[in-house]
Amino acid sequence: MFPIEAKILLVDDSMMSLNLVREQLRSEGFNNVVEAKNGKEAIQLLLQNYEKKSPIQVVLSDLKMPETDGLQLLNFVRKSHFEPEIPFIMFSADGDQRVRRAVLEAGVSGFLLKPFSTQELMDKICEVWG
Repeated sequence: MFPIEAKILLVDDSMMSLNLVREQLRSEGFNNVVEAKNGKEAIQLLLQNYEKKSPIQVVLSDLKMPETDGLQLLNFVRKSHFEPEIPFIMFSADGDQRVRRAVLEAGVSGFLLKPFSTQELMDKICEVWG
């Protein structure tokens, strides 16, 4: 079971999506959520939390974002020295098979198509936590 106290990094440039997923997590008891509006901010938060010895334990990220998108963020995480195996769930409104294939090849742990329910989110988190 995924620990309720786990630190989750939520990344999305849409405030509406960010708020929705945050509320989905909170409705399930997850209150240790750190937020970023793009991959660039997410990288900074990953590094800061690692340096503070309070690492992020799972990443939930939108795919399409300005500055640094979800795929670039995923590539950074997978090539990092600090947490290359961190569970990483990507979500997108784009259901194109090429998009899914690209993120799977980059090493994503799980993929969700927007919009998704709280149950779908929780199932995916538990699946990747394994």
